[in-house]
Amino acid sequence: MECSAPLQQPGEFVLTTAGLIDFGEISTDIALSIKRQAGKIRLRVGKQVNGEKDNYGEQHINRLSRLRQLEQKGYKNAQDAAESICCCFYEIYDNGVGLILRTPDNMAAYICIEQNGDENDFYDIKTISPANDRFFKRKKRLWKDHRRSDNEQESTPNLQHQPPREFTGNPLEEI
Repeated sequence: MECSAPLQQPGEFVLTTAGLIDFGEISTDIALSIKRQAGKIRLRVGKQVNGEKDNYGEQHINRLSRLRQLEQKGYKNAQDAAESICCCFYEIYDNGVGLILRTPDNMAAYICIEQNGDENDFYDIKTISPANDRFFKRKKRLWKDHRRSDNEQESTPNLQHQPPREFTGNPLEEI
């Protein structure tokens, strides 16, 4: 029988399976190429209240309908999906205020910068969901990891439980 975790508040951070607060990052080089701020990527406990539009974080991602979608893609929960997405994203898209990280298995994480007025700014994972090519075609791609071939991206299986992503990228070439 598992012990229950202490009650968490919406602003508290979820830790990775390794006990870290940072799931990954938008590196300085990537940030320069997409003209956005660099920062660590974190997942907060968040909230899920039916009927409200400002739901976010682990609670929002772990709601029953989304959890079923995640399980169909091979993920156990929000923490598991966040770890995989933050280490394996190969494209970044613009979503107005925030960014969308895309993985080879067409998972999408919507992240927004949380500014604290100091060097502790971070990208907050608002939601995670499966997506399809049609979804991404309607978004503006800002960055692509050119170290991978297109064939590799299409055939790469779900890459879970990798260490947080820390690499630099080249600016997206015009297509």
